[in-house]
Parts: sequence; C-alpha cells; structure tokens
Amino acid sequence: MMRQKSTCSLGYFHMARGFCILLVIVSHIILFVLGRYQVVDVSTFLGRGLRILGSGAMVMLFMVCGFRLRANSIRQSMTIQYKTVVGPYYCISALIIVLMLLCSYLQGRMPQNDVQPYFWAHLFAVNYYGVGSTVVLGIPIKAISLLWFMWALAGGEVICGGAIFALPAGKQWIAAFACAVLGVVLGSLTSLWPFCFPTMLIAVWFLFLGAQLRKYALLERRWPAWVWVLLLIPALVSTAFGYVDIAYYIWCLGVIDLLGLTCVAVMEIRFFSWLAQKDWNNGVTRLLGTVGQNSLSLFYIHAVEKAVIPWKYACITGNVWIDILVSLFLRLGLIFLLYQALASARQWKKKYRRRNQVPITLE
Repeated sequence: MMRQKSTCSLGYFHMARGFCILLVIVSHIILFVLGRYQVVDVSTFLGRGLRILGSGAMVMLFMVCGFRLRANSIRQSMTIQYKTVVGPYYCISALIIVLMLLCSYLQGRMPQNDVQPYFWAHLFAVNYYGVGSTVVLGIPIKAISLLWFMWALAGGEVICGGAIFALPAGKQWIAAFACAVLGVVLGSLTSLWPFCFPTMLIAVWFLFLGAQLRKYALLERRWPAWVWVLLLIPALVSTAFGYVDIAYYIWCLGVIDLLGLTCVAVMEIRFFSWLAQKDWNNGVTRLLGTVGQNSLSLFYIHAVEKAVIPWKYACITGNVWIDILVSLFLRLGLIFLLYQALASARQWKKKYRRRNQVPITLE
C-alpha cells in the first residue's frame, strides 16, 4: 500500500514550494509568448481561463507559504519580514535599476528617461496598471511587475500571523475573508497603491486558507463529488463572465472573481497533493524538493531576467508553439545558469570566511 506523505512535513512543504515556483515561472513565460501573439485576449474564454490559471499559480504559492505560518506578535512578524523580504526586495530593485541603466546606455538612449519611472515605482513599490507610465505629483511611475508578490507576502504574513491568528477561531475566517474583500474594493479604485497594500490584504485570505488546509489535513483526505462541484461553479462563472489578474488589482466581478480565483487555487493545490502521493522517491519529486528549498533565490533571478531582458526578440519564428519552446529553453536555461553562479559565489564566500577565521585557543 502506498504511504502518504503528511502535509505537515518539511519535505512536503519544500516540494509544494518547488511545484509552485516552477508553475509560476513557466506560466509567466508561456503567457508572455501568448500575449505577443494575442492569444490571451480577455474577450475569449480561453484568454480569461489562462489568466485565472496564472493568477491561481501565484495564489497557490501564498497558500503553500501559509502551511508553516504561525502566530507571532506584529512587531516580531515585521522584524522577520524586514530581514527576509523587505531587505532583499530593495537589493533586487537596485540591481534591476542598475541593469536597466546599463541597457539604456548601451542602446544609446537617455537612461534617466527610460529608468526614472521604474526607480520611483520600485522605491514606493507601486504596481501601476496601464499603457506606458503615469504621473503622480509630477513623478513618472511604472510597475514593479513580479516583485509585487514580495510585498504582498510580507504584509500578508504580518497581518495574518500577528492579528488574524490572535482572534478567536470562529472570527478568524470572517476577518481573513473581510481583508480580502477590502483588498478587492481598494484595488478597484486605483492601481497606484504604495507597497501593494490591496494585495497584502488579499494575501491574508490565501495565507490563512493554506494554514487551515494544513491544520485540518484537508489535502490528505478524499474529497466527495459535491465538493468538486462547489469548487467548479464559481471557477467557471469567473472564467466565463469575469476577468482576474491579482497582480494588477483586476477583479471585473468583484467578490465573485475572488471566490472563483480561490476555487481555482484550491483545485490546483489539490491536484499537486494528488501528484505528490504517486511516488515520493522518484527524480521529479526530488527535483521539486530541491527547487523548493531554493525557491526564493529562483524567484529573485526570475524577477530580474523578466524585468531587464527584452525577451520579445526571442519570438521570431512566427509559430507560437515553437516560440514557447524556444522561450522556455532560453529563460529556464538562463535561470539555471544564474542560480548555479549564485550558489558557487555563496560557497566561495563560506570558504573564504572559514579560511580567514581566527582560531580560538584555550589557555
């Protein structure tokens, strides 16, 4: 009889994160190429379906992060997030800005004109949605793109771990969902929110759901048919009549789209848990575990290459499927090579520190 892997285990957590980060990277690459060929037109059912699946991948990553979320004081949570998320965010942002300046200079353009909107966007973590840039108080602003996830995760974990978990059990569900509804409402007003505040509130709901899935071992149980029907109905309604893009605060049907995205993400994470029980020891699952252990590094590398490199020039064959394969090969290969270089630099740094460490002798 096949032995199940507990969702409370560290191995399952790493494997789930690995699955999510690969799904996010691959979906970004595929959606980019499809967008170049206008295949993801939001006026079609297929286009809306692909968008909600892509957003579901990001939401699934929130849920997996919620697996190991614990109650903390708000001050302690903010200290943890400052060290693990906010600090690296500004380092990655600085690297992106420098690389953009270099690319503009090499192409003979005015660097300050090209990079200034991105500088202000990264400084205040604004994920503006629209064509080109916008001007706020005389300051041109564009979008921080993929890096919105870091602020949403940091703020969501502070609110969820520091405030939601402090409430009585019955009120936690209401408070978490109310945060998400408020986030949808605020995001529908404007996309010019500093530090991606609406997505912080929305992330609270998905982090909380992930914590409940782990707490009650819901992914280890067999789900009856009526549960799948209840999940499919909001997902299909949102796909057919709405449009969701969590990164840019797009919720055409409001709370209905929020419920639809929740159902899509729950079905995606249930599909992963079914795959995870097939064969825990094969090469694919070991690969996912390794990717999960290094998911933050891979996410940072993906954010940089997505923001800096003009991948539109890789779509040159005129065939959408060939261009998808070429883009996957080039971008995944580049991410792998950059990760290997980063890992080698870390190993060299450790050896250098050990070599220069002064031995302690006892007299």
